Amino acid sequence: MGKLDYFKKINRKKKTESVKSNTVWLYTRVSSKTQFERNGSIDTQLEESKGFAEKQNLEIVKTFGGTYESAKGDFTRKEFKSLIDEVKRKRTKPYAILIYKINRFSRSGGSAIGLVNDLIEKQGVHLIETFSGKSTETERGRIEIYENLLKARVENMDRLEITIPSMKKFLKKGNRLGCSP
Repeated sequence: MGKLDYFKKINRKKKTESVKSNTVWLYTRVSSKTQFERNGSIDTQLEESKGFAEKQNLEIVKTFGGTYESAKGDFTRKEFKSLIDEVKRKRTKPYAILIYKINRFSRSGGSAIGLVNDLIEKQGVHLIETFSGKSTETERGRIEIYENLLKARVENMDRLEITIPSMKKFLKKGNRLGCSP
């Protein structure tokens, strides 16, 4: 018995892997109801991602999202949670999840990186950004996607630093936010 065979016997952990195939899932989202109703971003994400899949000979077998959900918290989004739960639950997993831009996937920074790492390492599922072609299939692509997840978090923090002081001034002037009871 070879040395590797001995270690294979010890490692009885059942590993789930994605089928090295051309099957992928697609995830789309916008942040607000206004974006959903007025700017056609979901349609753009769908069209561009389907075009990318066709060029790369990838078959989209499931689509998630297609609605408005803020990316402030990953697991507060129903469609996002459904996507992640299904990846973990399915025995036959997609090779990858297509996302138009990585900031559509998440804006939570470090926790998103941990989630993506879990998808790759434990679930065997990659992420592919269809806008740029960046993918977690390579080490460089993985790092670029991690960097973009951090940038998305920084963008959110920058917006808050601008928005919150303005909202406070607005309220101090006696105005109200939202509808009064």
